[in-house]
Amino acid sequence: METVTLQDDGVRLRQGFDCWDKAGRLAFRALHLATIFRRRAAYFRNNETGKVFRVISRDKTVEVRMERKPAGGGG
Repeated sequence: METVTLQDDGVRLRQGFDCWDKAGRLAFRALHLATIFRRRAAYFRNNETGKVFRVISRDKTVEVRMERKPAGGGG
């Protein structure tokens, strides 16, 4: 399992998905999985389970471990 650094904005909805771009910045939130593939996110978190996945293709995702990166990027 790989580890990635993703922006943590401190707020997470209880259902749906949080999605990040390739740079690890929070890009958008989606209620439905199909939206993630339409908008080409690089990573997403299932908010019900808290697990983070890397998008390989429309048919494949891989679970990854998220390193916390503080919001605001103070560094």
